[in-house]
Amino acid sequence: MTNLTEPFFLSKAAQYRVFYICHYIVNLKTAIHLIDSPELKKSTSTNWADLGCGAGLFTEALSTLLLPGSKIVAVDKNAAALKAVKVTDGVIVETLQADFVTDKLPLHKLDGVFMANALHFVKNKEGFIQTLRSYIHETGVLLIVEYDTAKPNPWVPYPLAIAGWKKLFEATGFPVCNIISRQPSMYGRADIIGMSFSAY
Repeated sequence: MTNLTEPFFLSKAAQYRVFYICHYIVNLKTAIHLIDSPELKKSTSTNWADLGCGAGLFTEALSTLLLPGSKIVAVDKNAAALKAVKVTDGVIVETLQADFVTDKLPLHKLDGVFMANALHFVKNKEGFIQTLRSYIHETGVLLIVEYDTAKPNPWVPYPLAIAGWKKLFEATGFPVCNIISRQPSMYGRADIIGMSFSAY
């Protein structure tokens, strides 16, 4: 008798695709939960940049929370990763191949800049945040997803714990902090925190 607890009707390749899709959906839901901030609840369309977007998981999460007609510029230096960025119906997503740390980006008067697990690669954070300031208008928002740890490792070279992130942004002109959500890391190193920072 066939063991009905096994997906005998799927090939190994199909089983992998099902696993990947389910894993992606879970990750997408988690990503949305991490950044579902009141600052995104606007009555009109808005313009954003996603720096260090990778393959676009958080770009897609952000796009689901913006009104139709909004625009996201997804920036990454990896051209192959940018090809995987998904376009969400109603939201314009443009990709830009660039190094968000060293390159001068053509970004001006944005409503917000988003960075997910990217700011921990920046050594001179104070100077970089002043660059971010030049990308947004005076009431713009910096939306950040980062690990809550001050212990570096090869994958997270310049991290800060949550108190450090608050102190950094307050010192660089963004004293208003909103902790959106906290989720355990799938790698078990430290919690992942969704945060927003603004000047007012």
